[in-house]
Amino acid sequence: MKTPSGQPECIWPLAAELGEGPLWWNGALWFTDIKQDRIHRFDPATGQGKSWEAPAAPGFLAPLRDGGFLVGAKLGLFRFDPDSDNLRFLEAVEPDRLGNRLNDGAVDPKGRLWFGSMDDAEKDSSGVLYEIFTKAPPLSSVGSGAEIGIRSDSSWNNPEPEIVLVVNRQGEAVGASLGNDVNLRDFEGRSALLLGKAKDNNACCSIGPFIRLFDADFTMDQVRNAVVELTIEGEDNYRLEGKSSMAEISRDPLDLVHQALGQHHYPDGFVLFLGTMFAPIQDRDTPGLGFTHKTGDLVRVSAPSLGVLENKVTTCKQAPPWDFGIADLMTNLARRGLLNS
Repeated sequence: MKTPSGQPECIWPLAAELGEGPLWWNGALWFTDIKQDRIHRFDPATGQGKSWEAPAAPGFLAPLRDGGFLVGAKLGLFRFDPDSDNLRFLEAVEPDRLGNRLNDGAVDPKGRLWFGSMDDAEKDSSGVLYEIFTKAPPLSSVGSGAEIGIRSDSSWNNPEPEIVLVVNRQGEAVGASLGNDVNLRDFEGRSALLLGKAKDNNACCSIGPFIRLFDADFTMDQVRNAVVELTIEGEDNYRLEGKSSMAEISRDPLDLVHQALGQHHYPDGFVLFLGTMFAPIQDRDTPGLGFTHKTGDLVRVSAPSLGVLENKVTTCKQAPPWDFGIADLMTNLARRGLLNS
């Protein structure tokens, strides 16, 4: 706090050892002390502070719509009700990484929680940033051979070649395919809060060329060890090649499925992009400015066990509009007498 004299003044001699996760909420400052296992609240209107014992190594607090907070700590996620002083364990996040703790988190304008982890001893590079987001609504993705869109106001973007898992309503991975998670680096890099604007646009997601169901000849281990290749051919004779190895991705595919399910339900199942290690560094035009798409680029994503996903780049405005939704699907099925079959 700054006083009229311009000199800082201690308003709460708390002697915190490692303060983290400051949050201004309902007229008070909330924060944690990781090393002393405490949650603190300071009310500047009254000058009063209050502290609570917390689970080991609390890294952040996130306000909940129905009151209280979500607390990220060493053992996982907890629900904290300051009115009743109640702390309730919800879920372990990294049960296989006992040396890690959750460290700092934030809620974006869409109500999604972002948080990361790190080595509690601050020595090993074992941390992870947890980022699971909605890419495209049902029926909005495009298939192989269709045009794929980038926002017309994006000047720095790239493809993201990935394997995608098909997960049923019971949360079981039943098959896999290829995907291109088109990435707008200028939007996403500007702020994590722009992730929705960067990711969810017309024709921004392609999946194909088919879904291969798991069986004795195609298993999850083949997904774990797959190498996804990428080629881009531009109308300006530019060519870029790259690849992404699933073995280099730190989280196991089934762990990602578990994280996506969390405390949510998907009665129709979902398709989960597993991430990519590909990042284009080859300059296209101006030296030092790297790669960005141009309309007309032909993008091929391939893997020996899953075929070739091919799309030509256009803008989201120029791509065919998405005009066949769930209501249209149900109407089509009813018209053909298939709803009772």
